[in-house]
Amino acid sequence: MMQQANLKLKCQEDDHKDEIDFICYNEFCPGFRLNCFDCFKKGTHHNHFDDVKKMNTLIPFLEGNNKECDNLIDDLNKYIQSVNQSFSQLIRGIRNKYSLLKERIVNLNSYQINDYLNSTVKLTEYKQSISKIIEEQVKKLTHSFNNLYEQLQLTSFNYYQIDENDIKLSEDLYNQGYKLYLDDKYKEALELLDKSILINGNNQKSLFYKGACLKFLNKYEDAITWLDKALAIDPKHVDSLSDKGACLKMLNKYEDAITWLDKALAIDPKHVFSLSEKGQCLKMLDKYEDAITWLDKALAIDPKHVFSLSDKGACLKMLDKYEDAITWLDKALAIDPKHVFSLSDKGACLKMLDKYEDAITWLDKALAIDPKHVFSLSDKGACLKMLDKYEDAITWLDKALAIDPKHVFSLSDKGACLKMLDKYEDAITWLDKALAIDPKHVFSLSDKGACLKMLDKYEDAITWLDKALAIDPKHVFSLSDKGACLKMLDKYEDAITWLDKALAIDPKHVFSLSDKGACLKMLDKYEDAITWLDKALAIDPKHVFSLSDKGECLRQMKQYDKSEKVLQFALSINPNHTFSLDNLGNCLQDQEKYQEALIYYERKLKFNPNDQWTKNQKEFCQQKLKQ
Repeated sequence: MMQQANLKLKCQEDDHKDEIDFICYNEFCPGFRLNCFDCFKKGTHHNHFDDVKKMNTLIPFLEGNNKECDNLIDDLNKYIQSVNQSFSQLIRGIRNKYSLLKERIVNLNSYQINDYLNSTVKLTEYKQSISKIIEEQVKKLTHSFNNLYEQLQLTSFNYYQIDENDIKLSEDLYNQGYKLYLDDKYKEALELLDKSILINGNNQKSLFYKGACLKFLNKYEDAITWLDKALAIDPKHVDSLSDKGACLKMLNKYEDAITWLDKALAIDPKHVFSLSEKGQCLKMLDKYEDAITWLDKALAIDPKHVFSLSDKGACLKMLDKYEDAITWLDKALAIDPKHVFSLSDKGACLKMLDKYEDAITWLDKALAIDPKHVFSLSDKGACLKMLDKYEDAITWLDKALAIDPKHVFSLSDKGACLKMLDKYEDAITWLDKALAIDPKHVFSLSDKGACLKMLDKYEDAITWLDKALAIDPKHVFSLSDKGACLKMLDKYEDAITWLDKALAIDPKHVFSLSDKGACLKMLDKYEDAITWLDKALAIDPKHVFSLSDKGECLRQMKQYDKSEKVLQFALSINPNHTFSLDNLGNCLQDQEKYQEALIYYERKLKFNPNDQWTKNQKEFCQQKLKQ
């Protein structure tokens, strides 16, 4: 800022030797506004004397006026941003309604495709009217801008002329700031860049790097303000266009970001940063294959561009190509072994490949660099959950939620852990938190249904499972749990229908195989039941429910020795399995081995002393022993 003491101006009158003492601020004054004492005595300003101030008021006046000017420009920018937002909304709506990727058509039913065709056949008709309306409004707006430019006489000022010394000083300050920028000292760089801009407001490099510093300080909206100033001087400055796109990306305005990145690429089609950033935006819009196309363009120019390598891996991960993803993530890590996103995504891929301990190893590497990396914390919790370490998992999920209380996956996985700890009501509390943020989160909907099932609220459970299936009709757990609920409602044939849907997708889903066997058992189709229970046991030979139901089927078929053997095996795995205790008691009772049967009924009653059916069986055996 210019100091008041440095501002000394000589009077412009030839015969006056004094410095300027007074300034006139009257809006309608026709005279020269800067006067020495001799000029002032002439009385030019006598009729508005109250508007004449001492010279030391000039700097405060300038600062106040600059603030007013900045406020006006900010207001105008807000109006334009509002127009841009409305325009972006229009573009998004048109694209979403009239543009359909061939990859997505397979997920639509015939009614949805029919609606799409009904809409698109009218696009040609709408296209002409839309273009005409927008063109006319743009012409009107441009005409208004031109009129304002002339009325304000924006071409007729000369007080921004700066001399070569100012230009040199501004450039020197820029060079110092640029060096600090290269050293990642963004705050220190800003101080020097601000000084450079104050001396020469048209120093395009200082304007750009101020925007770049603000971007790295996560002040994206402020950064855009200064990048726009750089672009006002050089509308084709690729780095400014690209960085503006990057800032919009960080503000989650992905389509707007692509607009600006495309402007950069129109000038320099091989600008790696813009190619990579466009790929990242498409990734965030769930357009993974399109994203890979642009990331590949970046990598064709710079095969060692870490962000592009990492993001390609991330896209492949989202396309369920986990091994391919790891290949590309490893390429990124070969260049930068401490790249947190690559370490984290590699862990996530290993998790999806059921390599939970390996996954934790890589997630720990990411967390050693960034202990607050939410995705790594959350995925580590998810891995521990899959290793049946539910309490440990909750510890890590809580760490993620301490940083981001609205992280849906962490909320959902915490609910899932509580479910596995038989804390069903607590689980529902956390699942509801996830659903409050994302009402269509399939895993949360499904797990809430599963919790309600375990609370014997089968019809309520089906309501939530149906919500999950409305979003993902092929969600195996929801299909299976709906079948399980129908089984508990004694709707065995309906249950089998839904279990078959689950098995059509995952023929090795143990719970569905087992529950189908249980339904067939309840329909007295014991041999068929055993066929399906054996399929479950071929995958998991220690699946206690399948063993127990198989033992019961064998009992009903009067194959008592086989039944006893299977049930004893079930109890060797889980000595407290109440169904197996009851079934083995029944098997022994059928063979008139009442004393042995009593042992298993009594064991069952230790866990459930109020079970009337078991009490009745116990009394029956006791009476038989008295005879």
